[in-house]
Amino acid sequence: MEDIDKLKNRKISLERENEELNNSFPLILAKEKSDFYYLEDLKENVSIHDIISSIDDLIFILDMDGNYIEYFKSENSDLLLNPEDFLGKNYRDIMPEFIVELVDKAYEHILKGNKTYCQDYKIDVQGKIEWYNSRNTPLKNKKGEIIGIVSLCRNITNRIELQNNLKNREKLLIESNVSKNKLFSIIGHDLRGPIGSLKQLIEMMLTDCDLTDTNTIKEILQLLQKSASSTYDLVENLLAWANLQRDGILFLPTNVNLYEIIEACKLLILDLAQSKDISIHNQTSPSQFVYADRNMLMAILRNLITNAIKFSQPKTSIYLSTIDTEMGVVISVKDEGVGMNSENLDRLFKTTEYLSTFGTLGEKGTGLGLLLCKELVEKHGSKIRVKSDVGKGSVFSFFIPYNEKKMITSDLE
Repeated sequence: MEDIDKLKNRKISLERENEELNNSFPLILAKEKSDFYYLEDLKENVSIHDIISSIDDLIFILDMDGNYIEYFKSENSDLLLNPEDFLGKNYRDIMPEFIVELVDKAYEHILKGNKTYCQDYKIDVQGKIEWYNSRNTPLKNKKGEIIGIVSLCRNITNRIELQNNLKNREKLLIESNVSKNKLFSIIGHDLRGPIGSLKQLIEMMLTDCDLTDTNTIKEILQLLQKSASSTYDLVENLLAWANLQRDGILFLPTNVNLYEIIEACKLLILDLAQSKDISIHNQTSPSQFVYADRNMLMAILRNLITNAIKFSQPKTSIYLSTIDTEMGVVISVKDEGVGMNSENLDRLFKTTEYLSTFGTLGEKGTGLGLLLCKELVEKHGSKIRVKSDVGKGSVFSFFIPYNEKKMITSDLE
């Protein structure tokens, strides 16, 4: 009995499945029929011209003689010529020279049996540079014979601009890494040296020095003072330069007295100048005002004067002077030092270079001070210039405006 009941239930289940299939089959047929009619309607009402014209690229068809015989464009693509200006005409007669050369290469490439010839080129469109990619392929008949060229032109300006932005970012990243390496090198070597000297002098005083010998103590203290000053100046430049790299220094220009700023800088480095018996001459007018950030201008002048002292022989002079222009003044720091050759001049302000040389009395330098000067001068919208002759000395010059209205980028001649 149980087996008979199972067979009856199975029969009922199969009948239901069969009924469901019969009900759904007309829907499936209707859908397939609808899709078929849609495809047939597409074939009848949409031409290959309509399909090609729906893309954003420009398509030109040329015969084997180089005559334009057809073109396709969408509403979104830019056709730089009217159709009547090129259809039926030869590209050699109407196109710019660089386009002629491009199409010549495409014909030569394709006739050698190659399938595709691609090239990027740029066009000046009403003062704006537009980039295009030209992709040229052979046009063949049913026999497989080449009867012309299909040239597909795509505007790739956005892509090129994106690539250039990426390259610029990569360049900035490389320069940033070089700057960091330079900073670590200075900290690891040039800062370590002066601090090591301080440590040795203090240890010598504590262990080997006769504290009753005032002359010896005075000599050691003078050495300590010199080493401490050198370390302090280096730390000041390091902090200022590091802040510039992260835009941590506010640029706050005001009307300042240039003569007074130079006098203040002279006081700060008086001991350094006296140690080499070097005279510093402030040849600016006591009433000379400029529009600058006071702290930045002091840092620029202090570093330029310190650099001049470093590379000047004892008993020479340093001159600070100005030249009036319509917009402001050109400030110059001139020394009678050893000067520089053209190779070192080219490397002087490059962040990717590490130019460290010794002064006339063996003074060690990092090159950071001049790099700081360059960036601080650029904050004022100007550029620093250097003229130098080996054995005669150097002149560092930069422009500072008279007032806020005159603040413009100035190229010094």
